[in-house]
Amino acid sequence: MDPEVKKALEDLGKSWKDYRETNDARMEAIEKGLGHAELDAKLANIEASITEAKAQINRINLGGAGQASHQGPSAIANELVGWMRNKDRQTQFVSKVSASVNADGGFIVIPEIDTEIARVASATCAMRGLANVKTIGRPSFVKFVNKGGLTASGDDEGDEKTGNEGTPGLARIEIFAHNLRTRPVATEESLEDLDFDVGGWLAEEAGIAFAEKEDDWFIDGDGKKKARGFLSHTIVANASYEWGKIGYIASGAAADFASSNPSDKIIDLIHSLKAKYRRNGVFLTNNLTLAKIRKFKDGQGNYLWQPSFVAGQPDMLAGYPVSEDDYMPDVGANAYPLAFADWKQGYQIVDRRGIKILVDPYTTEGAVKFRTYKRVGGDVINFEAIKLLKIASS
Repeated sequence: MDPEVKKALEDLGKSWKDYRETNDARMEAIEKGLGHAELDAKLANIEASITEAKAQINRINLGGAGQASHQGPSAIANELVGWMRNKDRQTQFVSKVSASVNADGGFIVIPEIDTEIARVASATCAMRGLANVKTIGRPSFVKFVNKGGLTASGDDEGDEKTGNEGTPGLARIEIFAHNLRTRPVATEESLEDLDFDVGGWLAEEAGIAFAEKEDDWFIDGDGKKKARGFLSHTIVANASYEWGKIGYIASGAAADFASSNPSDKIIDLIHSLKAKYRRNGVFLTNNLTLAKIRKFKDGQGNYLWQPSFVAGQPDMLAGYPVSEDDYMPDVGANAYPLAFADWKQGYQIVDRRGIKILVDPYTTEGAVKFRTYKRVGGDVINFEAIKLLKIASS
């Protein structure tokens, strides 16, 4: 195991032990009516240590995962810089990377950097790691889904065949790929540095920028010139669920989790999902909400949240993986800060093939802009595979 990963995991284990002990002492003080401000402050510090330890593990994993594929961008970095500096080398460079170029030698498509940008974005954008992702070669992706599932029946030879009677029909879902752009800027001086890995730098800068915007789109996008997020659909009490809407379970309090047995509502959320989706269920929430949930216990006094001490494995909440995304809403009146879903069944992401790069060394003196473009879309494809927790009394 990488020594840095090992140390970060050890730090996480110690912080989690301290957290449990401190929170237990805090709860005991509350039950006895004693002051607990000092314990609250200590708990907040430990919370920060847990967050930092997990962030450190994620950073190391992201870097480690990229070492093998990083060879791709590095191998063509000098060719890219040479082409940018000397247009006489354009033809040679284009044939080498199988680029598509406009009449002025503007847009290029570099498969190695394309792959590396996608890798960084996937490692950074939580929804990309959860949802179903498909690459398309046309403006949109069309999927027909059965709104209620097929029925089956048993029969003997000669019996009337009735297996598919009563099915509610198909829904046509079309997901368009929308333009997304970013503009990493490097100085001419840095590009002249032979140790500066242009491909790796560009992949990381563009990948992270794309991932942050995609996170926003896939959760809260309105579908107008952007992906449609799952929170933009009509949301109803789970008892009133129907196709085209997403069901919710109420937290039991108007502006927060319930003050008594808040973990009960998380269990209710889990079981609001049908068993066929529940087996692949994953929670999605942000770090501030998770800070609240970490304090919750079940009826036997066990903490619902458990950290992972295996690099690359997710933390668990009530026995199911939990993923963090800062674009999920904070806890507040009528907010939906926690989702539980079989994301691969419930949400579809589409990528239009090819990330385009326009190298611009002219607009700003002393700087080179890498105008980077991609096309991406997303939407819910199975509404019953996603459930939400709403901060509300009912």
